[in-house]
Amino acid sequence: MKKLVGAICLILTLLLAAPCALAEGEDEGDGQETQEQEAQEQETQETETEETTAEVPFEADIAGTWYHDAAVAAYRNGWMDGVGDGADESRFNGNDAVSRGEAVDAIWRMMGSPVSNVRIGYSDMDAYNPYRSAIDWAGESKVATGVGDGRFGWQDPVTREQLALMLYRCARMNGMGFSGTWMLLLETEDRTEVHDWAYEAVCWLYINKVMRGSGGYYLPAGHTTRAELATVLVRFYALTEAE
Repeated sequence: MKKLVGAICLILTLLLAAPCALAEGEDEGDGQETQEQEAQEQETQETETEETTAEVPFEADIAGTWYHDAAVAAYRNGWMDGVGDGADESRFNGNDAVSRGEAVDAIWRMMGSPVSNVRIGYSDMDAYNPYRSAIDWAGESKVATGVGDGRFGWQDPVTREQLALMLYRCARMNGMGFSGTWMLLLETEDRTEVHDWAYEAVCWLYINKVMRGSGGYYLPAGHTTRAELATVLVRFYALTEAE
């Protein structure tokens, strides 16, 4: 009898221990799998962070400037490039004047680099012009047209009111802008110097704090600098994305 009772106790002990051992094994496996998954997720997050905060080649050149954040954002979004020889882009040259070709190219990139269905034969451009795709799109969409005499004037400096008109036309493409009857008196000392063809665009960008001017002046005929272009693009994009 004692032997029988001992055997039963041994069997019961083994049966009770088996689920515990199995459970411990499953817990260990789940833990290892969780650690591997967390490691993979961490690696993915680190990769995404590296892509988001990709090195800006001209960061040292613009350190401490008022346009630092805008220039970095314009570069990382692919709207503007650095300046340099060949592959070197170690400078931003924020005070340099922007040409009409450069301005249209940056706006085109901001709008997603849409493909144009037309090829406009401006007399001052050839098939190898670096801004050809952007300028063809601008001509087809009426964002920017030529300056007369069959020229686009891609090397001419873009004025602040010209840039305002280009951006306003982009806003109109997105269903934004003034509608119906409106009237606005610009709060600038030089408001009478804004051309009639640019006044609506200048007013809309002004009241939406995209392009305000400085020291009480809008400077409509002033040349747009690279620093100003980057700043205006970032503000305009934020405004249109919020709609």
